[in-house]
Parts: sequence; C-alpha cells; structure tokens
Amino acid sequence: EEFVNDDNPADVDTLDLFEKTGGRDPFGAGFPLQAPRIREFYQANTADFTMERDEEASLVEDYEIDEDVLAAYFMANFTFDQFEIIAGARVEHTEMDSSGVTYGIEEINDDDVITITRNDFSKDYTNWMPGVYFKYTVSENLITRASWTNTIARPTFGQNFPGLLNDNGEVEAGNPDLDPYEASNFDLSVEYYAESLGLFSAAVFYKDVENFIYEQTSEPNTGGIDELTTFRNGPSGEIYGLELAFQRQIDFIPGLGVY
Repeated sequence: EEFVNDDNPADVDTLDLFEKTGGRDPFGAGFPLQAPRIREFYQANTADFTMERDEEASLVEDYEIDEDVLAAYFMANFTFDQFEIIAGARVEHTEMDSSGVTYGIEEINDDDVITITRNDFSKDYTNWMPGVYFKYTVSENLITRASWTNTIARPTFGQNFPGLLNDNGEVEAGNPDLDPYEASNFDLSVEYYAESLGLFSAAVFYKDVENFIYEQTSEPNTGGIDELTTFRNGPSGEIYGLELAFQRQIDFIPGLGVY
C-alpha cells in the first residue's frame, strides 16, 4: 500500500522547526542536514498529515506471479585418446500463474471515472536444450575446444507482470504471455600454455537468438486505446564476437598476476 501527502502541517512548510546539524547539503538535496530527521517528526505527528491512498501504485503495481519449473537432464562422457566429448540434453517445463489489476481512468463530463478489474493469467511451456562439448588436447601446452549448446532466459517479472493502467486511452501494460529467449550457441576456442609467458587464449562465439524481448510503444487507435506501451517478443537476432585473453604470474613479485 502506498500513500501520498498533499497537505503538510504548517510546521514543516519550512525547515525552521528543525535543528541544523552543520552539514552543508552533502547529497545535493537543496538544504542542510537536520536533527531530528523529518521522518521522525512525521512518525510522531502522523495525525497532522493529510494522507491519501495512491490507488495506481497500490493496485496496478501490486501483482502476484507463481512460477514452477520442473527440470531433468541426462549426459554422457566419452574419451578417446586426446579427444573428450560430453553430450547431453536438459528439459525444463515451466508453469506460471499470475494475477493483477486493470486500472482504467476515463474522463466523462469533466470527471474522472475509475474502473478496476482483476486479471488472472496462466501459461506453460516446455524447452528442450541439447548440447555437445568437444575438447582436443593437441599437446600438453595446446588445447582446443568447441561446443554447441541451447539455452533459455525467462522474461523478468517486471516484463511479465499482469497489470494494466489505462489513463484516458494511454495504456501501459505488462505481457504475461511472453515467451522466453531461446538461443543456439556455437563456441570455438584455443588455449596455449607457455611456462615462461603464461596463458594465451582466443575464442569466437555465435548466438542465434529467438523470441528476444523488447519494449514497444504503438498507436493502435482501436478499442479506445490511443497509445500502448508494453513488451513483445521479436522474431530473431544474432550475436557474435571474439574474445582474447592473456594471463601470467609476475615471477619477481609473489602473489601478483596480470590478466
């Protein structure tokens, strides 16, 4: 629950009531530090303040999401001379139930008419995520690695929230129907260990991402909605890059290294 104050007691219209500490506005608040604090004054004189419930904050931003994830995986490890292979898959089943509020403000005959309705939403989905990892030891100083993996990243609760605020046709809403990010990842790396120089490594990676999430503001001009801001899934995107690394201990300074 959130409350706001539109009418202060006359005693706190200025800061003359409060003893000054000598601090000179260290946090940029526009006034010097006070003792006792204004919060303490409010707690001792609550009845003198006119407080009103902030319905938007208390209702729209107050929501519940229950998420259950059931997961299982299997894997196998194979070693052939200088080759090592790890293969497996993970499966996750996600069930989500959410509850929130639609808060509507509509101006009728110069008066704001407020409507409040409850939103309940359920969603479930299953993701299979196979992966294969290869390691080839060329020599005791040189190792190469390669992998293909599949991963997911669920929407944040803020993106998934089931609330909606409609302020005279300007709508802000979450999207409890979002799908998780799904990525297929390809990685290739080489590592060289030099006894006198340290570790050198180079890696390239590529990610094919589906269902990426973005915030969108549109003007549907339907159903009394002039402007809608919400979250949506995009179709696909790509990320790729190169990583270079060097690491070694400083021989003449014990305990010191460079990375």
